[in-house]
Amino acid sequence: MQINLEIDKACTYLEEALKRRALKVAELTATPNLNDAIEEWVETRAEVERLKGIKAQADRLLDYLTDDRIPWQLDKHNTEFGLKEDAYLPHALGRVEIRHHVKASINQDMKPEAYKWLRAHDLGGLIIETIPHQSLGATAKDFLAEGKDLPADLFTTSVRRYAAFVQEKTNANSQKEPIRQAARRARAGA
Repeated sequence: MQINLEIDKACTYLEEALKRRALKVAELTATPNLNDAIEEWVETRAEVERLKGIKAQADRLLDYLTDDRIPWQLDKHNTEFGLKEDAYLPHALGRVEIRHHVKASINQDMKPEAYKWLRAHDLGGLIIETIPHQSLGATAKDFLAEGKDLPADLFTTSVRRYAAFVQEKTNANSQKEPIRQAARRARAGA
């Protein structure tokens, strides 16, 4: 339980730090000082990437427990006590049970045969024609670049304007420097 307290304390600290960062961003973006705002933006981007990495680690741990260790331990418990394989286990925090999530997809090279099989088994209603949104978006982008639009009565097209950060090369070996370090040096005037 000590680790739970440590993680809770770290999360609380992080929430407070993000509140302070939000106030600082509000101050910086209220002034015309673009340089400071960009430096803050770059640091915030680096922090978000670090947090994504930490979340990915936590997700992997959760998946390991959910998909491997807890089912294995529950199976062992049920075998030891002569219970059926997927029996649930009452616990003070709730109830632990094994569930099964089933996924299925059509092998791309077998699509016509799969559709035929589905129709032959009265499952044709499952067949839905789809266009991947990324492909349609790329097509819309090409149309816009040519000065044309997709028909508005058939498609909803939107353009999101956003800033992107491209880090410049910093040494003779063309190695990229971590974004956070570059922003700190820029802030320090190095």
